[in-house]
Amino acid sequence: MIVKHAQTLIIATLLTAVVWLFAEAESVRSKDLTLTVEFSPEPVGGLVLEPLDRQAWRDRVEVSVSGSSAALAGLEAGSIKPIRLAPGMPGLVAEPGESILDLREVLRLLPQFAERGVSINRTNPPTVRVWADRLTTRTVKVVVDAGRADLDGPASVTPASIRLSAPESVMKRLSDTATALVRLTPESLTGLVPGRAETVRSAVVLPPTELAGIDHVIVEPARADVTLTIRSRTSTATVPNVPVQIMMPALVGPQWDVKAEPTFLNDVQASGPSDLVEQLKRGEIKVFAVVVLSADDLEKGVNSKDVIFQSTPPTVLSFKVDNPIVRLTVDRRAPVKPSP
Repeated sequence: MIVKHAQTLIIATLLTAVVWLFAEAESVRSKDLTLTVEFSPEPVGGLVLEPLDRQAWRDRVEVSVSGSSAALAGLEAGSIKPIRLAPGMPGLVAEPGESILDLREVLRLLPQFAERGVSINRTNPPTVRVWADRLTTRTVKVVVDAGRADLDGPASVTPASIRLSAPESVMKRLSDTATALVRLTPESLTGLVPGRAETVRSAVVLPPTELAGIDHVIVEPARADVTLTIRSRTSTATVPNVPVQIMMPALVGPQWDVKAEPTFLNDVQASGPSDLVEQLKRGEIKVFAVVVLSADDLEKGVNSKDVIFQSTPPTVLSFKVDNPIVRLTVDRRAPVKPSP
């Protein structure tokens, strides 16, 4: 009898506890939560949506909610996940233009609130002013900015044009000549061999400067390959005709007649710093093939001698030719008789 009474008492206690727990779980309570509310960076249905005052919008909404303890516990557990708003969602705009969102109404329609039977008493801020814009596309050319790199000819980029997507209101800022940009850093050019065409792979393509820093701007493809040639620090050029000059000692030179054959050397190869070679090509530097004869050479009547090259003004350029030998005819002049 005592055992049966004890069992009955235990069962009654358990039932009471279960009823109390159920009643506790279903009792209505209020709670304040801070939610992370973001606007989707991706277009939906061809529309993008963002707050008009981006600096004032902090992606935080304080809400006061009411509901059962169980519902509030589930809501609070899920509140760590951001809520993302996009065009066309219940309570949100589906057409371009400016509007004011009632955050209490927008949040109330979300599944995490509606399906749990949670009521939203108020929000802070209560509203947010937003702008919806239609996404448009346009094809623009790609240009390359190699900074201070000294290129031998223009760089080529593949693909030569990209597809640019942006909100219609900002796309109107673009001029007809707007271009996308591939900006090459000095680091990306490290290791390229001067004088040889090289390709920088997968360089980032930037939108036109008019759209720099604007949200919802999409560049497709976002990367491109750039082929370019870094100008060699040394280069070569061919000088078609270089005149031959005779150099003799001033003291004995007037006593001799010297003729050289040929009087011009053809196809002289010049090499050295690229900037000096360019000056040579433009005629800003002159080059001469000089036959230097000493007094002994003149007395011996040498019939050939190698030339040396000199430039005006003097430079560090070096010159060579297949045959640097000049044939010479050396004759002593008859002495001049003094006038009576």
